[in-house]
Amino acid sequence: MTDIRMPPTQTDEGMRVAEHLRQSHPDIGVIVLSQHGSSQYATELLEKGASGRGYLLKDRIHDLDHLVSTIHAVATGECRIDTQLIESLLSRKHQRSPLEELTPRQREIMADLATGKSNLAIARDRGVTQRAVEKHISEIFGRLGLANDESISRRVQATLLYLSRNGQ
Repeated sequence: MTDIRMPPTQTDEGMRVAEHLRQSHPDIGVIVLSQHGSSQYATELLEKGASGRGYLLKDRIHDLDHLVSTIHAVATGECRIDTQLIESLLSRKHQRSPLEELTPRQREIMADLATGKSNLAIARDRGVTQRAVEKHISEIFGRLGLANDESISRRVQATLLYLSRNGQ
């Protein structure tokens, strides 16, 4: 059993311990405790297999019998995850990206935009007018919810969203 945040840095030492044990002693069950539910940490804990892994929230461990039963279950290879975390993981999985709302043509232009092409270059490559590209890009920004703010580049924001969604 480990806490996510442990000395010396109080960051993610417990997660590193869990990963190290998975590699060095894969048959040892690990239960990670956390003050806060983090779907990111839960995903990291389970992405290489759920067998023998547990993730519990400290403020929800009031029942000693439940804790002992979780320890036994994880030690025998079961997976036990706090229900709040499961709900968080499931809702995160079902959240649609605004990129999914783009038309096929807008996705093509978004891909060109993400490579750094100018509107003129996109128009030439796609065989459309520059005005048509500008219209598509304006619609893309609207569908992505990117406000017209002089202090922030919508092209950069759209590119970052595109790249993060496509794992690049």
